[in-house]
Amino acid sequence: MEQHRLEPFDLSRALAGEPVVSCSGVDISEIKHFAGIPTNRVCIAAVLGVGEDARLRVYSLDLARESLRIKTPIDPHSFDPCKLAEGWIVRTCDGQEVKQATVFKSDGPYTVYGVVNGRVERWTPDGCYCIGHQTMVSPLDLVMYPPE
Repeated sequence: MEQHRLEPFDLSRALAGEPVVSCSGVDISEIKHFAGIPTNRVCIAAVLGVGEDARLRVYSLDLARESLRIKTPIDPHSFDPCKLAEGWIVRTCDGQEVKQATVFKSDGPYTVYGVVNGRVERWTPDGCYCIGHQTMVSPLDLVMYPPE
């Protein structure tokens, strides 16, 4: 299964055909921008889902930036626990800093723990965020960056 990184919504990238997804993980099958409308007013129409489950939503540009993400394919091993010792920077897909990222030797499904915005969060060994007992594409999935 191909994995994706969720990046902040960018209207020009969305209109150029890059995949877009809602923060709840629903693919956007079609998007239309109505030019000349202030960014705080409804100016974007998007179709969430496909087939009988599809529904039309409208957004201001500001709301789209909060509610939608660009879905960019990534290497399934983008989070590599071994790189923690090398000083790699850990962030969530939506850009939040993960402090005190720690990998525990455990048989449980969630072995990576870290602090995001003052809360302890947990991930699978490959950096997938857990929601209840399910894992799905999430803005809180982990990505790594080389040390600065």
